[in-house]
Amino acid sequence: MSERAWAQVEEAVERYYADLLSRLRRGRLEGRRPNVLFAALVGRGASRLSSLERTAVTLLGQYAPEFFKPFFADVEPLPAPFDFRGVLRGREYHVLVVSGPDAFNRVTEDHVAEASLRYGNPVILTLQGPYFEPRQVGRAEWLPASKSWEMVAGRGAYQRFRDIVYEKGRARRDEAWRLLREQA
Repeated sequence: MSERAWAQVEEAVERYYADLLSRLRRGRLEGRRPNVLFAALVGRGASRLSSLERTAVTLLGQYAPEFFKPFFADVEPLPAPFDFRGVLRGREYHVLVVSGPDAFNRVTEDHVAEASLRYGNPVILTLQGPYFEPRQVGRAEWLPASKSWEMVAGRGAYQRFRDIVYEKGRARRDEAWRLLREQA
């Protein structure tokens, strides 16, 4: 099961990068003007780089649950703000996946806390980012990335995920820079 799940994670990372580069190719990035300090430092391509990062972060929010789902059995979607219900090592969880530790503003956090009251075993998994102390959001325990990956896939899982992301990203890097240069 575990190697099959990891293969599905690799496929999801591939789809994420393919979708991101497709948006770059079509000029469908989420654009706003970069701040003047960034634009002055980077030059003409600042707007495209800034838009690419914004699009990457937004798209990651959509893909984030797909990276954890392969490790759960009997996965079923849940209404927002939670993503899915699934069984992990015989225990049912109600899962919200966030892309990083800065996922919540106050209003969103309050909404998640309220929604967590509907579920028996809610958990908030963090896809990537620096360590933070796990904490409660309503009834849900919010885990940092390292603990999230360890919970679903075992020790060293976060590093394995990062290795996959970097390997797949490196394979697409030249194409991304070529597209950015073409549109500058």
